[in-house]
Amino acid sequence: MVRRMLAPLDWHRIRVLVEYGPGTGRFTFEALKRMRSDAALVAIETGQGFVEALRSRCDDPRLIVVRGTAQDVNRNLAEQGLGEADCILTGLPFPTLEAQEADAIIRESIRAISSSGVLAAYQMRSAIRPLLKRYFASLRSSYEWWNVPPATSTGRAVSGTDP
Repeated sequence: MVRRMLAPLDWHRIRVLVEYGPGTGRFTFEALKRMRSDAALVAIETGQGFVEALRSRCDDPRLIVVRGTAQDVNRNLAEQGLGEADCILTGLPFPTLEAQEADAIIRESIRAISSSGVLAAYQMRSAIRPLLKRYFASLRSSYEWWNVPPATSTGRAVSGTDP
């Protein structure tokens, strides 16, 4: 799943990557391997234990781990002086979130992403699709059958959208 999600991303163009809910860092550390030397990865995590673990496991200066929620993405980018994100990577379980919370996260994400940026979401169910169709002009999705359970990966281009 990690390879499937990260492979199509244009790593030469990604200067700022935001990851929602990095947890133990499975995607985080693989993304850092692919990122430019002058890029930044802002990992936004709600759990203090995960925040501390990520900070202690990685001394890469490109990784900025912050405790907070995905709805705080714009504030976090501003506090770091980073401007817009070129890519937001998320595995947040959107189908289990309250509809208003999921909607707020997507709206804040749109505000955070550059006009040519991408939101890349991996989910265990395709229930996120209607939410994303409301906000994004184009979409691309695929399945990773080797993941247990099979997961849906969805990439969304932001250009041409109207939040």
